[in-house]
Amino acid sequence: MNFLELIAKIELYLSNLLIEQAQNSNNEKKMILFDKCPIDNIAFIEKDELTNMFKNINTSFDEIINSYDLILHLETIAKSYPKLYTNDNNKNRTLDKDLAIARNNRLLEVYGQNSKCIVIEGCKDIKEKQEKVIKAIESILI
Repeated sequence: MNFLELIAKIELYLSNLLIEQAQNSNNEKKMILFDKCPIDNIAFIEKDELTNMFKNINTSFDEIINSYDLILHLETIAKSYPKLYTNDNNKNRTLDKDLAIARNNRLLEVYGQNSKCIVIEGCKDIKEKQEKVIKAIESILI
């Protein structure tokens, strides 16, 4: 828990720093993309533990999730195409398929309830998934 709390503090600090810098730099609009946020810890701990962690670092689930204009939930390929899920092409991936799906589902439970969330389903072709991400981002820019 101490490690996850430390990571959450770092994520919040860095995101706040980037947002502040974007707001202070001339009048141009900026887009900041974050890969991961403190809410992602729900994949590893229970919701009450996450709530307590947020209390410890003086924030809340609502405060964090409401700070984003868009949330993209990228579904694991293990869920849509389990035969394509492999550790061979990603040395950092150590999860088995079932654990990857379970963690992905926990994240979707939390993010999927939010109106700002767009789910990008797993695709056989990574370029197709990338195109879906681009279209989702463009949908809030128009």
